[in-house]
Amino acid sequence: MELFDYTYSLSQQAAEGKIDFTQLEKKIFKMVKVFGALLMEEILRQADELIYQSKEHDGKSEGFREMGIQTLFGEILYRRRIYRTTGDFRYPLDEKLGIEKKQTISPTLSQVSAYLATQNSYRQSARILEQFELYMSHQRIHKAVQEQGERINKHREQMPENEIKRKAEIVLVESDGVYVSLQGKDRNKYGTNLEIKNGCIYEGWEAENPAKTEYRLKNPKVIATTDSSKKYWEKVDNYLQKTYEIEKVGLFVFGSDGSSWGKEGAELYAGSLHQIDKFHFHRWVKQVFGFGEPAMLDTLEAMIEGDDKEGFKKWMETKKKEAKDSEKRKEIQKLEKTILKNWESLKDYRNRSDKVPEGARGIGNIENFNDNLVADRMKKRGMSWSKEGVENLLQVRAAVLNGEWEGVEKWLFHLDKEEDPQQSNKVDETEQKGPGRPKRGKRRQEETGEWCQAHMPGLTGPKAWLREFGRKINETISAL
Repeated sequence: MELFDYTYSLSQQAAEGKIDFTQLEKKIFKMVKVFGALLMEEILRQADELIYQSKEHDGKSEGFREMGIQTLFGEILYRRRIYRTTGDFRYPLDEKLGIEKKQTISPTLSQVSAYLATQNSYRQSARILEQFELYMSHQRIHKAVQEQGERINKHREQMPENEIKRKAEIVLVESDGVYVSLQGKDRNKYGTNLEIKNGCIYEGWEAENPAKTEYRLKNPKVIATTDSSKKYWEKVDNYLQKTYEIEKVGLFVFGSDGSSWGKEGAELYAGSLHQIDKFHFHRWVKQVFGFGEPAMLDTLEAMIEGDDKEGFKKWMETKKKEAKDSEKRKEIQKLEKTILKNWESLKDYRNRSDKVPEGARGIGNIENFNDNLVADRMKKRGMSWSKEGVENLLQVRAAVLNGEWEGVEKWLFHLDKEEDPQQSNKVDETEQKGPGRPKRGKRRQEETGEWCQAHMPGLTGPKAWLREFGRKINETISAL
């Protein structure tokens, strides 16, 4: 049989040193991709036939329509029946598979490309996929991120309450803002920079090892948005209400950098505490007095924790008198007002409540999440964004950081079934017109043509190989 002749020829080439390992690997990879595509097409053909025979469908069959979808095996082409119902057309096979309206990319490939885009630029992600002979333009990868981000956002809004809500001795919510550059019309609408409101919710700490030399956050969850502070706190409250028995949480602590919107969280639940983390407090002081006087920070913290306002004011008066010019005195006076305004919030929360659990640690984890969620991907030199683009990429990155990525496809399928059970064979026009996008089926023809037509000619006609191949596929399907 020709397939075995071909594989034997590869063995001969390897034995004679005419092909190296890399070349052999690529040829076999291409072979396996073609088999995968053919197998998938045959399974879909049989599934459509089974639906037709079982009559588990509404309406009358009006013939077949061809569908082309890019998958991990390359492009597959398959025909499925279209049924006419009262005033509409339906594709039962698509509905059962969860194929979206106008879909040209498989859910798995869309997910893979969106995941790559959380770590790399859209162009870099496209180049990485090309190494595996998976061809998606950077525009299509961008679109995949937008689609998934929108649905993740919607899922969070509609997220059902946990059947068993959690209890916790302490729940901490740290919030901070990070700015990214805007582009195009959004720059005119929102200004040069856009603030991302980023939050980390966790239940204290747990030891990473038996010796308890290192700790990690317990059940951390990232929440972020480019919307208003009101929307941000609605998202936070929505998550907390659906996750915890609020009345069974011993203490809520809200940490921030001292911004007005960052303090709003402490108003959500009675008895909550607000604290400005030491990172931002230290930065306030260092920006005025410089970075070479750590003892000064210790002095200020001791006065704040000891509630020594009078001592603090006298100390600041001394510093103002020591200032060399009026501008420096103004900076010191401004810092004094800021500290007095936030006096209670600058005290360590652990010294302000009798509900603090044993082993509680200081706050200040939000900066790491700022880097992981935003800065590492969105603040590289020369990058600028649309508001919508930032929002959706945020949600995809948050899903990855929250360990939810494996379940995302279930959310998407569930939402799509609710939104619109009707399906369409219409190909997305933006994909058809996009630069470099081949017409439906062309890539499929190239991928099978390059290898199958050369080494399995029976595939294109009524020859023994085609019949044998069909039989083997049927046996494979039966064994699954």
